[in-house]
Amino acid sequence: MAFVAKAALLAAFIGYLGYAAVCARPRFLSWPMFTRITFTRFQLSNGADGEPIDHWRHLVTFDSYHDIGTVDEFLGYLRDVHGIYAEGIVTYVDTDGVHALEVCDGELDL
Repeated sequence: MAFVAKAALLAAFIGYLGYAAVCARPRFLSWPMFTRITFTRFQLSNGADGEPIDHWRHLVTFDSYHDIGTVDEFLGYLRDVHGIYAEGIVTYVDTDGVHALEVCDGELDL
């Protein structure tokens, strides 16, 4: 009986993994959770006075900045809400490699 229960639990878990793997949204144990590993490092300063920007102070919510679009949205948030026109480098690492993005006058210089 215990073997049947363990086998049923294992089959259910494998079934859940299969279901989660084909879901489009990244979530717990989904395929995008393991394939969309990214890292973003901000090295920014305020263009007006040259003071370094601690981006952790200005986060609206906890966000991983998993693509260039969300990095651009963060820079827009700094401009529009806080009036900070950032200058510097944003280093973005994804499955395609390392990308150094220059920030000039609060916008990505692509």
